[in-house]
Amino acid sequence: MPAFYSINTPLSMISKSSRLQTLVDWCKNAGVIIDSRLDVRDIDEGISVHSLGEIEPLVTVVRIPKHAVLSVKSSDITELHDTSIHGREAQLALALALYIEMQKGVSSRWHGYLQSLPTHIVDIPLFWPPGDPAISLSKNTEIERKMSSRGTTDMTMLEEFYAFYEGMVVPIYTKHHGVKPSVEEFQRAYSLVSSRAFLVDAYHGLAMVPIADAFNHSQDNHVHLESEFDVCPECGALQQCPHDSPPSSPISASSKDSDPGYYEMVTNTLVPAGVEVFNTYGEELSNADLLIRYGFMSDVNDNDRVSWDFPETQRLPVLDFSALEESELVWIHERPTAEYYINSDGMISHHLFLRLSEVQDQLGLNELFASPDALRRTAMSVLELCTRRELADLADVDIEGVSPRTRLVMLEVMAEQAILETCMDKWRALLDDDESSSPKAAVCSDKDPKMTMWYRSKTNDR
Repeated sequence: MPAFYSINTPLSMISKSSRLQTLVDWCKNAGVIIDSRLDVRDIDEGISVHSLGEIEPLVTVVRIPKHAVLSVKSSDITELHDTSIHGREAQLALALALYIEMQKGVSSRWHGYLQSLPTHIVDIPLFWPPGDPAISLSKNTEIERKMSSRGTTDMTMLEEFYAFYEGMVVPIYTKHHGVKPSVEEFQRAYSLVSSRAFLVDAYHGLAMVPIADAFNHSQDNHVHLESEFDVCPECGALQQCPHDSPPSSPISASSKDSDPGYYEMVTNTLVPAGVEVFNTYGEELSNADLLIRYGFMSDVNDNDRVSWDFPETQRLPVLDFSALEESELVWIHERPTAEYYINSDGMISHHLFLRLSEVQDQLGLNELFASPDALRRTAMSVLELCTRRELADLADVDIEGVSPRTRLVMLEVMAEQAILETCMDKWRALLDDDESSSPKAAVCSDKDPKMTMWYRSKTNDR
C-alpha cells in the first residue's frame, strides 16, 4: 500500500470506497478538467495537488464548471438567495447551505466532493473553548483585536455566529430536515467555508469550489483562480441577458453560447516537476488573518503588523507626503481608508504618524518637519503607544510542550513583540540624536550609518 493515494495510483492498489477515488469519479461526472501533469493526492494532512511534470506559466491546469460549485445561489435554500455575496453574512449563509447539503449524504449532488472534506472542525480561533491557554496568550494581539472587532451588525464574530445560528439555522434547517440542527456540525460547516471558500463572481459570490480548494497556501504560489467577476447578479450570465437587455434589443444566440461557464486555476509561474503546487489565499494576509480564517500560519510573513483602532472623530486630511518617501520610520499607506499600524519592518503607517503628531493640515505637517522639538514629541508618543501594548510574557512557557494552537499564538506574540521592539529602537535613535537643532540633524545623524534619513526635505536637497 503506498504512503498516499493519488489519482494516478493504480485502481488495484486503491479502494473504490476511498474518499479520493470518490472525489475523482465525481469530478469526471461534473465535468471538472484536471491537467494530466497534476496529481491530486490524499496524504495524512489531507488532499493536496502536486506536479508530475514541468508546467509553463499562463497555463490553465484546472477547469471547474460553474454548475459544479456549491454556493447559496446553487443550493436549494431559497431563503438565503438575497444575502450578501461577501463578508460575514456571506460566510454564515454559505455555511448553512453547506451544512444542509452535507446532511443529505449520498442524495446531495455534491456528495462525491463533500465526502472528501475534513470531517473535523477546522481549528480556527472562533471555536476555541473558553479558558484555553491559547486564548489568554492572545490577549492584546492582532488575533484578539480582529476577533473582538464589531462589524456592521455591531457584533463580534462569535456573537454574530450564534445570532445567525438561532435566527436562521435553527428554523431553516428544521424546515428542511424536520429535526433540530447540531451546533457542532454547523461549526464544522462554517470552519470549512472560512478555510476553503472563494469569492468567484457577482452571482455565486462566496462558493465552495471543488479541486480549487485542494491547493494549499503559499505566498510564493504557482497558481491562482481566474474568473469573470462581472456577471449578471440575477442569473450569472457573462454576456447580455434578459435582466439587462432592453425589450427592443433581442439577445443573439452567439451571446448566449459565448459564456465559457468555467472557473480556472491558471499557473502564474513555472511549476517544476515533482513539487506540491500552491495557490495563495491572499497576498496581503498577515499570520493573524491566516490563523483566524484558515487555522494555520506561515513561518515568515512580511504582512504581519501591530494595529490600533481609534474612534474617527474627524476625517484625516489629504496631504503631500512626498517628504516621507525615503523614510525608514514612516510607511506611506496607499489605501484611502485610515489604518493605524506598525508594519513588519517596524515602520508606522502615515495615518498613525498623523494621529500621534496631531497634524491637521499641510502647514502643520511642514512645521512638524521644521521643528526638532515637535519631532521628538512625536517620537515620545510612538514609544508610549508601543509600551502600552502589553503582550503575554513567554519567558516561563515551554514552546515545545504546548498544544499546536498555543504554539501558533506564541509565535504570533513573538512576532508582534519583535515589531514593537524594532519600531521603538528606531524612534529611540531619533531621541538620542544630540546634533544641532536643524530639521535634518534632528532626524538623521551622519555619524551613525544605521540612522537613515526618514524624510526628504526639498529645501535641504537643493
